[in-house]
Amino acid sequence: MKIDLVYLWVDGADENWRAKKNAELKKVGKLPAEAVGEIRSFNNDELKFSLRSVEKFAPWVNHIFIITDNQIPKWLDTGNAKITVIDLTQIMSQDALPCFNSNVIESFIPNITNLSEHFIYSNDDMLFMAKTDADYFFTENGTPIIRVDNRKKIQRKMKNLLPVGQKFDTMWKNATFYDSANLNSIKLVYEIVGNYNYCWQSAHNIDPYRKSDMINILKFPLVKEKIEMMRKNHFRDKSDLQRILFHKFGVAKYGYKMVGNDFLTKMSQYLTLRFGEQPTYTRNIKKKMRHIFARKLMCIDDPVDMKIRKSNYDYLSKKFPKKSEFEK
Repeated sequence: MKIDLVYLWVDGADENWRAKKNAELKKVGKLPAEAVGEIRSFNNDELKFSLRSVEKFAPWVNHIFIITDNQIPKWLDTGNAKITVIDLTQIMSQDALPCFNSNVIESFIPNITNLSEHFIYSNDDMLFMAKTDADYFFTENGTPIIRVDNRKKIQRKMKNLLPVGQKFDTMWKNATFYDSANLNSIKLVYEIVGNYNYCWQSAHNIDPYRKSDMINILKFPLVKEKIEMMRKNHFRDKSDLQRILFHKFGVAKYGYKMVGNDFLTKMSQYLTLRFGEQPTYTRNIKKKMRHIFARKLMCIDDPVDMKIRKSNYDYLSKKFPKKSEFEK
């Protein structure tokens, strides 16, 4: 089974990219920091270390696609046969461009030419921290395995089913842009599938997808309508959908496997020293990795503190000191 890897990468310090972003901001007017904050586009060379982690801990990856906005990392060897850089214009419709909204970009991933049926998706700040086999993401018959995180704020407010009426409106109004996109996605799946337990949240980390399922889900009339509306949001918006939409449908309609979604599973993993199988995120990698239960997958949670950013860079430089085949 071939499994590709898709990255989304941006260098927010690039002057041409910043000029494009500022020009678009003038058209749409003032937006909340959640939608346009520079923290979302800060480049700390995480992609370089992430690719080193792939080479070291996941060499089974078939091909790597890096989605960018007319940018190429200076250190990247674009001549490597295992790497393809995808510009937004190659996969996105004209009305969605220019785009500074990852929720929108992710909905176009199935348009990547030659993308394998089975693939994993990663932001540039997500890394493999230990040996990870392909069966961590897919079962033997190719079914995606969804790693679930029950600690998300949005889930503590939800019980068994989707809140309705005023309760939902209040939750949505008070939610962050990230949580509102999740709520919108949950509501949409509920409207299509019906009575179903939505009280789980995919861990925010490298995760698996099946291309044909994504294509089919995007064809559902109601999904298609909502996605087409979202694609007008060139910056993040509270009306967005999130890629968890595909996992929710996958579990409800296509039999995706969930792991780590209940207390007993977590306790079992602790007792068998397998808790590292659950992915995690942190702002301070050095501090997190001191913990006895070091994780297989790590997401760097956009630290604002420059000291922590330097600490993260130094830690990753020591963890992955050797250049990968993907570097010049």
